[in-house]
Parts: sequence; C-alpha cells; structure tokens
Amino acid sequence: EAPVDGACSGGTGGGSPQCPQAIVATESVAGIVVIWTPSPNADTVGVDKYTVTAIPDFGDETDWDVTAGTQLIVDYDELVPGGTYTFSVIATNSAGSCDAASAPLSS
Repeated sequence: EAPVDGACSGGTGGGSPQCPQAIVATESVAGIVVIWTPSPNADTVGVDKYTVTAIPDFGDETDWDVTAGTQLIVDYDELVPGGTYTFSVIATNSAGSCDAASAPLSS
C-alpha cells in the first residue's frame, strides 16, 4: 500500500477544486488500484474530472481521465514489470485544478 506523500499544489482560486485526499495505490489481481477521497470542496464547486497519472521512475507518463467515482484500476499490461510508479490525481473544473500524489509503488 502506498499512501499519499502530501504533495499538493493549486486549488486556491475561487471556485477551483481543492486537492484530492488520501491517495492510495495498491496491487490487486486486476492491476494497480488507485483510490482517493474527493476534493474537500467538490460538493461546493464541482469537479468535472479527475486525471490519474502514472509517473514511472523511467520512461513516459500515462494519463487516464475519471469522470465518475474516485477509483481507477490500471491494467498491469499498461505498466513495466519491476518499475516504480507514483500516481498523481488532479481534480479539475472550469475554474482550475489541483493535484496530489501517492507514495511510490513498485509493480
């Protein structure tokens, strides 16, 4: 289990979402499960989407948009075996965005 590392930026503008909370990435049979708690002000300002980014310790980043819910399962086929990944989650609406990241997790 890889809990949030506390990295967060943005979310201070009027109407933009605050950072997602408690980002955790864990391994499962289906793949890497990334879950998070919604932005604290999501009910007030609204969140159009969450963008989950897999940030490897090497190579290119991969993004997925989540428009409903607060969970994403990343198929192992989309990751390099033995790699170490950090997963960031960005909350976005028309006024701005805010992101936070998980602690690193090895695949």
